[in-house]
Amino acid sequence: LSQGQKQRLSLMISVLNNPDFLLMDEPTNGIDIISQELLSNSLTYYKSLGKCIILASHDINMIEKVSDEIIILKDGRLVYSKATDSIDNIMSIYKQYTGGPISDDGY
Repeated sequence: LSQGQKQRLSLMISVLNNPDFLLMDEPTNGIDIISQELLSNSLTYYKSLGKCIILASHDINMIEKVSDEIIILKDGRLVYSKATDSIDNIMSIYKQYTGGPISDDGY
């Protein structure tokens, strides 16, 4: 299987038993744009069912689409936590708290 196929299969297996809680680490890694949209829609739907999703990701676009709260860790310590509806620019927050040299397009 390709990396994208493995990621999609992993998501399907993780929700198969309808768990109340999902822990995902870089779920967009290796998947194409269409699969990213499918994943985003799936997570949004899963969240609408009242499920808890913890998503560890560097994909700012995905974070903006599906998150209710942003938590930023640096060197294993919590350095930022806030509801997404009160944040104007997640990328600038990320840069501020991590010192990341990421450009506005996410790279």
